[in-house]
Amino acid sequence: MDKNITPEMVERFLNNQSDEAEAELVAVFLKNESLEALNHYLPDDEWQNDGQREHLSEELPDKMWQSVAAKTTLLKTRKIIYLKRLLIAACTVGVFFVGSYFYTSRNYSKVDYSKNQVAKVPKIIGNTTDMDLDAVLPDGSKMILKPGASVQYYGSFKSNRELSLTGTAYFEVVHDSEHPFVVRANGISTTDLGTKFWVLNKASNQTVTIKLIEGSVVVRSFEKSFGMKDIYLIPGQKVVVDKIGCTALVSGIEERKNVPILDVTKKAAHLGNVVWTNSAYTFSKSSLNDVFGKLERRYKVFIKVKSADIADCQFTGKIMYSDSLETLIKTICAMNSLSYTKNGDTINIKK
Repeated sequence: MDKNITPEMVERFLNNQSDEAEAELVAVFLKNESLEALNHYLPDDEWQNDGQREHLSEELPDKMWQSVAAKTTLLKTRKIIYLKRLLIAACTVGVFFVGSYFYTSRNYSKVDYSKNQVAKVPKIIGNTTDMDLDAVLPDGSKMILKPGASVQYYGSFKSNRELSLTGTAYFEVVHDSEHPFVVRANGISTTDLGTKFWVLNKASNQTVTIKLIEGSVVVRSFEKSFGMKDIYLIPGQKVVVDKIGCTALVSGIEERKNVPILDVTKKAAHLGNVVWTNSAYTFSKSSLNDVFGKLERRYKVFIKVKSADIADCQFTGKIMYSDSLETLIKTICAMNSLSYTKNGDTINIKK
C-alpha cells in the first residue's frame, strides 16, 4: 500500500473529482498495485463478492492500463465512471473499453447499452406485397407505400422528422412548423411543414418526381456532386428531376419545358391547378370533369355527364365546404348553360 495514496484520493478518482495531476497519480498507483491490495481502497460488497473476480490474474494487462492513462483526460469531461465493474470486465476480456461503462450514478449495477444504441438502429417500414400499403409514422403523418417501396428513419421521428425513401410513396404530413418533414430520395430532398405529396424515386433511370397535392414544398439537392437551386412547388404542380440530363421538368404552369438545373427558380402555377384547404376547393381553369370528380368524393354522390364536350368545359372559382351540393350544382350549371336532374344519389348533367 502506497502511503501517498489515500482511500479518499481513490474515491475522488472513482467519482471523477480528482484534478488532472491527482488522477494521473492514482492511475499509476492502480496499475502497479496488486488486486488484493486494492481491497483496501475498494472494499464494497460488490467488488468483494463479484463472481468474476476469482478469474482475474494477479497482473492486470498492460494494454488496459495504457488505456487508463490515455483516458485520464477524458475522465474530466464525464460525470462518473463505474471503475470497479470496469476493472473486472476489462481483465476478463483483456481490453479496457472505457466509454462503454460510463454511468450517471454509481448505484447502477448493470451496463445498459440500449439508450446509447437506439438512435443508431434504423427503423424500416417496407411494402413487400403487391398492393398499396397504408402506414402511420410516429409523428402521426400518414403514408401510402407502393409495392416494393420502403422508408427508413432514426430515433423517435418527432424532433427530427427526416426519412429516406426507396421507391414510390404518398405522404400526408402532420403540421409542425418547428420540425420540418424531410423525405430524401436518390440525392434529392423534399421539405415541407404540413402537406400532401407524392415522391416517385426511380433509381433505374436516376429520376425523382415530386407531385404536390396540398400545401407547399421546397425541393433541393443534398448531394455536393449534384448542384441545384431550390424549387418551390404549389398544389397541382410536379417536378421531375433528371440527374443524368441535369434538368428539372416543372409542370402545371403555362409552358412545360426542360429547365437547366442551375436556372431553376421559384415557380407558381397559373393554369389547371386545384388548391385544397380545410375549408374550400379553389379551381383555376379546371375541367368540369375534374370539378365533378371532387364533388363526388366530397358529397358521396355519382355525377354523370351526358356528353364529352361538357366534361371539357372549364371552371374557375371556389367551392366552400359549407355550401350545399344543390347550390354548387346550380351555380356550375348556370355558368356553363347546363341543366341537371337528380335521382337519389345520382346527378345527371346535360345541355
